[in-house]
Amino acid sequence: MKCKKAISFQNVYFSYEKKLPSILRFFKKKSIINYNLKNLNFEIAQGDFVGLLGLNGSGKSTILKLASKIYAPNLGNINLFDKNPKVIIELGIGKKLDKISGYEVAKQIILFSDPSINNDQVRLNEKVNLISNFTELGTDFYKPIYTYSTGMAARLYFSIALIDNYSLIIIDEILAVGDLYFVEKCMHYLIEIKQKPVTSIIASHNWDLLMKLCNKAMIIENKCTKRIGNTKDTVIKYLSNFQKTSKSITTIKEKVLQSKKNVTIEIVYKINTIIRKPLFIKFSVEKFKGLYNWEIIMLPDPIKINKLRGSYKITYIITKDKLINGNYIISYSFFHKKNSSENEILVSNSWLNNKGIEFTIKNHSEVFKFPVTVRVKK
Repeated sequence: MKCKKAISFQNVYFSYEKKLPSILRFFKKKSIINYNLKNLNFEIAQGDFVGLLGLNGSGKSTILKLASKIYAPNLGNINLFDKNPKVIIELGIGKKLDKISGYEVAKQIILFSDPSINNDQVRLNEKVNLISNFTELGTDFYKPIYTYSTGMAARLYFSIALIDNYSLIIIDEILAVGDLYFVEKCMHYLIEIKQKPVTSIIASHNWDLLMKLCNKAMIIENKCTKRIGNTKDTVIKYLSNFQKTSKSITTIKEKVLQSKKNVTIEIVYKINTIIRKPLFIKFSVEKFKGLYNWEIIMLPDPIKINKLRGSYKITYIITKDKLINGNYIISYSFFHKKNSSENEILVSNSWLNNKGIEFTIKNHSEVFKFPVTVRVKK
C-alpha cells in the first residue's frame, strides 16, 4: 500500500537576500542570486521520523522553517499536507518575550493553535496545567521568560510542543540543551508517540539521538540534500566524511588504565609541522549497543591543546561511578577552527575506522551519572 505524503519539497530554492520586484526577478538568473538552499527535492511520508544531519550553517534550521511555513521559498513548491503543524523554534526566542511568563507563553500558543478554546476556560486551564506539570518548573512556570536558563526554556517549549495531539512535529536542536533527566523524558515521550500517526522532522548534531528516534535521515551539504535513506546507513555515511588522517599529527601511544575508582585514558601524540591556527582535541565516550550502534554517553567540550612542534601527552579521566557494566569506546579527533561555524578535522579515530580506544567495565553496580572529569597534561 502506498504511503500517504506528509511533506514534499519540489525544486525549492531559498535565499535570505531581500526579494526583488517580480519584474526584476523575471530577468535575474538563478545563478546570480546567492541561494542559501538550492534544488531541494524530497518527500516525507506520514508516520516517518526524519533526522537532518549537517554542519553548522548547512541549512537544517532553514529547511525546518520552510517546512513549517515560517519562510517561503524563492522558487519551487512546498506541499504541507498537515495544515496545522507544531513547531519548536530555536530557544533564543524566549529572550525576546521580555516580561511574559511561561504561563502566558503557554496560554498564548494554545489559543493561537486552537482559537475555539478561547470560549472554554476549563479546557484551556486543563491544557496549561498539563504543560506546567510536564515542565516540572514549579513556581518558575509563572516567572518571566527572561529569567529562564536555556535548560528551563527547553523544558517550557518542548512541553508546549508535545502536550497537544498534532500529526506533524518539527524540532530544531531543542534536545541539545537542558538537563539529561528532562532530555530522556522527552525522548521516551517521542518514542511513545511514534506509535500514533505522527510525522516528525528533527534537526540535530547528535546522531546517536537520531539513531534512537528516526527511521530515516537526510544529509544537508553544499546547500542541498545529498542523501536521504534509513538512519543507520545515512549516519554512517555522514560520519565517514570526518574520518581523516593528517601527516601534521601522529598518535604515538594509547593507553587505558583502570583502578577501583577511575578509568584513565592516556594519549601520546606528536605534532610534526607548525600548526598556525588554535588546535583542539574533542572526545566522546560511547557504549556498545550492538552492530554499528554506539550510544554516546559523554560528550565534553573540546579542549584547546599545544600547537607547537613536539610530543605531548593528554590524560582523560572518567570516574567509575559515571559508568555501568559494558563495552565502551573513546572516539577522539584533532581539529582547528576553519571559520566561526565550521571545524577542519586533521585526525579522527573512532569505531568507524577501527581506531577508537576500547575498554570494558565489569562487576560495577554504580548508577550512571554525569558529568566527566577531564584533565590535560603536557
